[in-house]
Amino acid sequence: MLDGQRMVAMYYGTDEESPSKVYAVNDLQASLKGVGQIDVYFGAKDVVRDELRNIRLMGDKLEFEVFHLGQYGPMTFQLTRQPG
Repeated sequence: MLDGQRMVAMYYGTDEESPSKVYAVNDLQASLKGVGQIDVYFGAKDVVRDELRNIRLMGDKLEFEVFHLGQYGPMTFQLTRQPG
């Protein structure tokens, strides 16, 4: 939720489950940050591949940036693993 509005996990696309939702970390740079790509699912036969940059894993926290279609970004995501 953001300002009372339901949001999808990646800002756009859908939260529906799909085997088309995949990501890959392709390289670990000298800065110890990864780069890769993520496939964002919009529905049947509609998947967009975006760039992932500055992927960092710090204990129970994961941070990465998404660049959409090379046109805008970064959208920065910070995830924290919850116990349980």
